[in-house]
Amino acid sequence: MKIAHITSEAAPWCKSGGLGDVLGALPGAQARDGAQVAVFLPLHRAARQAAKKHNLTLSTTGVSATSRIAGHDVTGHFLSHTDSNGVTTFLLDCQRFFDRDGLYTGSDGRSYADNGVRYAFFCQAVLQAVSALMGGAPDVLHAHDWQAALIPIYLRHAPVPTVITIHNLAYQGMFHKDLIPAIGLDWEVFSPSCAEFHDHLGLLKGGIACANAVTTVSPTYAREITTETFGHGLHEFIRHNARRLTGIINGIDESEWSPEVDPHIAQNFSATDLSGKWACREALQAEFGLRLKPGEPLLAVVSRFASQKGLDIIADIAPELESMGAGLVVLGTGESALEKRFAWLSSRFRRVSARIDFDVPLAHRITAGADMFLMPSRFEPCGLNQLYAMAAGTIPVVNAVGGLADTVDDQVGFRFGHANVDGLRWALHQAIGRYRYDPSGWNRLMVTGMRRDFSWRQPARQYMRLYQSL
Repeated sequence: MKIAHITSEAAPWCKSGGLGDVLGALPGAQARDGAQVAVFLPLHRAARQAAKKHNLTLSTTGVSATSRIAGHDVTGHFLSHTDSNGVTTFLLDCQRFFDRDGLYTGSDGRSYADNGVRYAFFCQAVLQAVSALMGGAPDVLHAHDWQAALIPIYLRHAPVPTVITIHNLAYQGMFHKDLIPAIGLDWEVFSPSCAEFHDHLGLLKGGIACANAVTTVSPTYAREITTETFGHGLHEFIRHNARRLTGIINGIDESEWSPEVDPHIAQNFSATDLSGKWACREALQAEFGLRLKPGEPLLAVVSRFASQKGLDIIADIAPELESMGAGLVVLGTGESALEKRFAWLSSRFRRVSARIDFDVPLAHRITAGADMFLMPSRFEPCGLNQLYAMAAGTIPVVNAVGGLADTVDDQVGFRFGHANVDGLRWALHQAIGRYRYDPSGWNRLMVTGMRRDFSWRQPARQYMRLYQSL
């Protein structure tokens, strides 16, 4: 089977969150199962920089694409790189649209005004070039999030099967309706049954309406987005399309997140030899300048600082860590108010140490060295950090929503049912009590989590079965 993934980000080229991690791992898992897989990606400035940093050779394909978009003729050229799994990434080089500081926003944090035009050109270029680049038409075109949602919209009358995955319904690609003729669409798409949403053009909504199948990244999130609480205004629309909606839980890249081989941590360890885990914890305490007594757990947060993630709840409970007898390390960037708040907490309370940064090796050291990993998310389509944590014997404490509900049970972690301080406080008291007074029970939690299969093998096969059904 010949599969084309169309995405705005993919590790190791560029990523802003879980989407990049998924597209960095899923295609390889599918290729190992025998599929011919290609990833189509804009050559963002970050991707060009990653190529230099990681010595990734970019080859000229000789294939270009030209579109009339927003009143101008725009041309892009495709470069390629094939990895050890046989997955070829085709990167669209168009400096006018993609040689910018950020993927979607400028240095001021504001979205680029021409985002709709940028990704419309990307989708048009992919459709022009995909057959030439892949040696024939793909069997399935798999679009990811709003940035690629025009793929099924443009192909709505074509026989080729299309799939769209919703990685986070909160980001829908909403634009003024004047964009419709500028990006080569006709007005038939501007209807409540397709891409019209409160008199705006909703790219993700249109992609959901036109794709042959819709997936999202966990079974519970698939149910949640049909409710008013989690549907971001699209719940009724999605409910009427639910016969084509499937929830497939994400996996993790074991070559990157296994503590047995992780090059970033102080000492490697496994479920059968946890001695390295304690060395990682000691190294992490020293790195963050925390001094904890025996029986006092080290809590961790690695997250984008956003209200979705419930970071304000963690900030609210941080002053209570002294009485709880626990320490907290925090790593992340995002909303300015949260960055400032954690910087202040770090300076004010001796049991809190925060780094306002995006640092992948440090994220590995924190995940491996902590005792507990906190995720009080208000909603969480899948979540990957709880999977990384369990693989490293770090016990997740989570709000039971979305993929957190699907992956964390009482055999591997602690769950609570309300994203507020009371809920998190209750779960922490349960977890700290188990850690302090039942060390053998705590070790069982660790080992059970480490032995669970969170790889991409099973999810990749679920996607393949979906493709075959189309």
